[in-house]
Amino acid sequence: MINLVVDASVAAKWFLEEEYSESARKFMSDDYSLHVPDYFFIEIDNVLWKKIGGKVIKQADARNIRSVIRKIPFHNHPTSLLLDAAFELATKTGLSVYDCIYLSLAIQLETRLVTADKKLCELLKKSPVRNNILWVEDVEM
Repeated sequence: MINLVVDASVAAKWFLEEEYSESARKFMSDDYSLHVPDYFFIEIDNVLWKKIGGKVIKQADARNIRSVIRKIPFHNHPTSLLLDAAFELATKTGLSVYDCIYLSLAIQLETRLVTADKKLCELLKKSPVRNNILWVEDVEM
C-alpha cells in the first residue's frame, strides 16, 4: 500500500464532475493509504460552500458529500503539529501556509502530496521539495 497525502483539490473531484475528476478517483483505491491534516475537513467544507454559492451544487448535495467524505478512512493528522514546519516552508517557498500544511505532512511522512492544483505543482517543480509533490494525473504505483 502506498502512503499519500491528499489535498482538498483532489478530494473534491471525487464527488464533483470537473476536469481531472476521473484521474482523482484512482486515488480512492485500496492501493493507497490516504493521509490528511485535520484542516482538510475545513477546506472541503469551504469548497462545498463555494460550489453552493456558485450554484454548481445544491445544499443537500453538499451535505451528502460532507457525510460521505467523513466516512473515508483517512489517517488524520493534527494541524497544530504541522504549523511550525508549514510556516518555515511557506517563508522559504512563497507558498501559502495552507498549502504548506499539506506539504509539511508529506515531508514528515516521507511521501508525496497529490494535488490537482496546477499552480502549486508548477511552483514546486524546481524546488528542493519537488519529490514530495504528485500531479493528480500522474500514476503512483
